[in-house]
Amino acid sequence: FFFFQAEDGIRDAQESRGLGDVYKRQPVQPVFGSQPGSNASSSMTGSLQKNVSDTSIPSTSTGPQSLTIKAFDDGKLEIVFSCSKKGEDTTTIQAQFNNKSPFQITNLSFSAAVLKHLKLTMSTISSTIIPPNTIGQCTQSMKLVNSMQGKKGIVMKLKIAYQANNQQHQQELTINEFPTTY
Repeated sequence: FFFFQAEDGIRDAQESRGLGDVYKRQPVQPVFGSQPGSNASSSMTGSLQKNVSDTSIPSTSTGPQSLTIKAFDDGKLEIVFSCSKKGEDTTTIQAQFNNKSPFQITNLSFSAAVLKHLKLTMSTISSTIIPPNTIGQCTQSMKLVNSMQGKKGIVMKLKIAYQANNQQHQQELTINEFPTTY
């Protein structure tokens, strides 16, 4: 797996022997906002295995292949991936962060890890603050190149952290069932 978190630029890829090594070696750090050692709590609220085949909605457009995936929803924060194919081996993902709660979300951090056959490029997240009850106020673009297209699919491990109503929230999830055409 390679682990990426966008900051002021794209971080160089670091080889790993597996996801355990990645997350032991690199703690989640917010793109903006509080840094490690701040007063924000870092307790893990649990992990979640995500099967996107239950939540994916293929597009009916006649243009490039596109797909919408609800990647995460904990009742407060919802993350929706709008995926589209660009060529044989490239998938672009526009992540939209929606605040479903009556409280402002702050210190938003979003990190992703992918398998070695995938190359991930992430832009900087548009904001680490999402106003209450809003859709589309925060976005992040990603590009995945699959060097084993047709042989191995897309698998992403996500780490999400944010603060809402003076409570720190963290979640890990694995998205492991993108359609084989992606």
